[in-house]
Amino acid sequence: MQLQGNIALFELLKKYKLQFIVLVLLLAGLYHSIIAAMVVQWYNDPDYSHGFLVPLISGYFIYQRREVLKKTLVFPYNPGLFVIILGILLLLIGYK
Repeated sequence: MQLQGNIALFELLKKYKLQFIVLVLLLAGLYHSIIAAMVVQWYNDPDYSHGFLVPLISGYFIYQRREVLKKTLVFPYNPGLFVIILGILLLLIGYK
């Protein structure tokens, strides 16, 4: 996916909607057991019960800044892809 110059985040998501959906589904498949274990821990351990609030508060902040995020310019940064691939490899190696 080669981008031509800077493009607004909202336009990028519209242009590559299918790729974004596939990526989200792949990540959901990769992390489904980890997220399920986190939710169980949040429910059973009072020290981690605030975990239920984190996605809600994050969503609120994103919603609050939605106009700025729509106009934010993004550009490809290839070293970032290396970091993401390394993180996924470490997850696959380190998870039970």
